[in-house]
Amino acid sequence: MGIFGQDPTLDFLRSWLDLAERETEAIQREDWGSLRFCQDRIHDLQAEWERRGRMTRDLHPGSSARDEIRSLVSALIERERYNQRLLAERLEKLRQEIEHWNGVAARVRRFSRGMNAPARSVWSRFS
Repeated sequence: MGIFGQDPTLDFLRSWLDLAERETEAIQREDWGSLRFCQDRIHDLQAEWERRGRMTRDLHPGSSARDEIRSLVSALIERERYNQRLLAERLEKLRQEIEHWNGVAARVRRFSRGMNAPARSVWSRFS
C-alpha cells in the first residue's frame, strides 16, 4: 500500500498528474527551466511505471481503486494532450517570429548592399 494506506498506483498517478499540471503552468509562464524539470521528472515516473509494470503484472487493484485509476489516467491523458497543444501553438508562434525576422534581415542586407554599392555616374549609362 502507498501513502495513507491507498493503492500505490493511485499515489503514483496523482504525482504524475501534479507534474503535468505544473508543466502546464510552466508552459503558460514560458518558464522553460521549470518545464524541463517537470518533463525530466515525468520521464523518471514513466521509467518507474514501466519497471513497476514488469514487477506487478499479476496484481490487480480493487474495483474502487480501478475507478479512480481510470479517472486519473483519463485526466492525465487530457492534461498531456493539452500541454502538447500548448507547446505546438508556441512552436508555431516562434516559427512565425523567425520567419518575420528572417525577412527583416534579408531587407536589411539588401538595403546595406545598396548603400555600399559604388556610385556610378549618370554618364556611364550612356556609353
